[in-house]
Amino acid sequence: MLAAFLYYQIRIVNAEITVYYIRPDGSVDPPTSSILKDGNIYTITTNIVASIIVQKEDIVLDGAGHTIEGNGTGTGIDLSNIKNVTITNCIISFHDIGINLKNSTNHTIKNNIFSYNTYAVNINSSKNCLIDNNTLYYNIVALQVYNSQNNTLTSNKIYLNFWGVTVKRSQNVLISRNSINATDFNSIELLHSNGNTITYNTAINSMNGLYLQASNKNFISNNFFELNYDGIILENSNDNVLNSNTAISNRRYGISLWSSTNNSLSNNQALNNTYNFKMDGTISSHFNNNIGRNNKVNEKIILYLRNVSDQEYTNELNIGTIYLINCHSVTINNLTLEGNEHGVFIWESSAIQLSSNIIRNNKYGILIKHSKNSFLSLNNVQNNTVGIKIENSSNNRITYNKVEASRGYGIQVEYSISNLISSNRIELNYIGLQLYQSQQIYLRENMFINNFEGLTIINTNYSVVKYNNLISNSWTGIKLMNSHENRLIGNNVSFNLIGVSLQLSNQNIVFHNNFINNTKNAEVSEAINNRWDNGYPSGGNYWSDYNGTDLYSGPHQNLTGSDGIGDSPYFINIINIDNYPLMKLYIFLIGDLNYDRKVDIHDVAIAAMAFGSYPGHLRWAEEADLDSDGKITIRDISLIAINFGKQC
Repeated sequence: MLAAFLYYQIRIVNAEITVYYIRPDGSVDPPTSSILKDGNIYTITTNIVASIIVQKEDIVLDGAGHTIEGNGTGTGIDLSNIKNVTITNCIISFHDIGINLKNSTNHTIKNNIFSYNTYAVNINSSKNCLIDNNTLYYNIVALQVYNSQNNTLTSNKIYLNFWGVTVKRSQNVLISRNSINATDFNSIELLHSNGNTITYNTAINSMNGLYLQASNKNFISNNFFELNYDGIILENSNDNVLNSNTAISNRRYGISLWSSTNNSLSNNQALNNTYNFKMDGTISSHFNNNIGRNNKVNEKIILYLRNVSDQEYTNELNIGTIYLINCHSVTINNLTLEGNEHGVFIWESSAIQLSSNIIRNNKYGILIKHSKNSFLSLNNVQNNTVGIKIENSSNNRITYNKVEASRGYGIQVEYSISNLISSNRIELNYIGLQLYQSQQIYLRENMFINNFEGLTIINTNYSVVKYNNLISNSWTGIKLMNSHENRLIGNNVSFNLIGVSLQLSNQNIVFHNNFINNTKNAEVSEAINNRWDNGYPSGGNYWSDYNGTDLYSGPHQNLTGSDGIGDSPYFINIINIDNYPLMKLYIFLIGDLNYDRKVDIHDVAIAAMAFGSYPGHLRWAEEADLDSDGKITIRDISLIAINFGKQC
């Protein structure tokens, strides 16, 4: 395409053009043998370098296969302010506008060839015009319709242009049976245009096959989109009907709806696109669409549920992607969901259960927005861009899932409060888990292995990271940035480049962690008022590079006899100090709720006080939720009782 337009620039440098008029009385001015008149038929007899301005109505201009060439400016044929003109068999090249229809009606443009124009055909403030069976290539814009109505664009061959068909602020345009190939931008685009019909077109190898922006009440049927960047894109477009369209092997989306409302989709097929189907938005009305189960993604159905309660869905329905909008108590089990923007999308819903599903090769494996009290367990989430994302949501539990090989985040939590993430295996992701702009997130007993970064906590406060294993991550095991008053307790952090990093993060508590054989166990930058131990005798952290001795005991380490705590502090820097480094690995003791390294009546009292509570409850005590089920029950009390009297 670039080479073609360099050629275009070279060709137009020295061209001089003649302006011919077909006057209202039918005469050709200036007279020329290049345009012969026979009644109301005007025939071009030779190739010309010219612009033709038609002022007579009810005529036919037949190019007879000859060329009307320009110098890159002006118009090839101007049909402004007249009606009932047919242009046929012309080859129109090197103009700003090939044929200009402005303030005109009832023109026919048929069987012409357009190349190297800025706009091949421009319809402006015109109606009832027909553009039929033309060939258009190497133009900036092949067909443009602006502020017009009741025009028809049909059976045109459009290839190697920057834009194919663009319709702006127009109504009742029929775009039908056009073949559009190798367009750099959009094959067909509707911008602020309503009530148009797009049927039986083929768009191949372009940027977007069909793009609608702020366009409503259009009918889109039986089109074929293949090998484009995107197949069908609707943005801020409402009340459209999409029926029996096919999107195959597009490089990103097959069909995508963004911030669009009251659209109806039926019998559409999306096959072998990177992401076959997407629907997303920012407010509730954006999810008020009618998406029937007869739409297919890789031969599986789109399960789109609104206002559904107390239902269970399994693999019997052959589901490809799931949308749960304002649903309650819906269970999703034993499905394989792959190849879409979302494996599962949950919006303004509660008590959703996802269990034992395989969710892979999506952009988002599971996306939860503005929802609460959902439970995700035993899912295998793999090869997504983001494995699991929780946004503006609370009191959800993510447990015993395997999240691996995400190109971005394994698990991502944003703008959320009081969620529990426990006992997950998070492996081979770019970032294992990120907390961003959130509060009171509880991370327990997760395994972070071989990610680029294990756990990153950004602009997040009052959260707990406890009893996790962070092993062999390429960069950091745990990183805090601008995050305050969090607790890092009892984690095993080993064989990372950096074990723990605190940047611009203050008043965090870090103790009973094992930092083992990281290239650098800890680094800090502009971090103050952080506590790296739990006082005496609870102690601080185990550091594999600590080389102190244990000859003494006591709060000041000046009493005779060892106590498992180093006699000298461990310095991260001059203001970040572990005063009581542990001499041996910290071993998690179930039931030790107050971190004094023994299980006694004080731990029972903590659990008894929190009995019956849950995240967000006034009496909630995260450390008493020993079975990580999000509530303090008799089972937690029993686990304390089993270990009563033990110490480490």
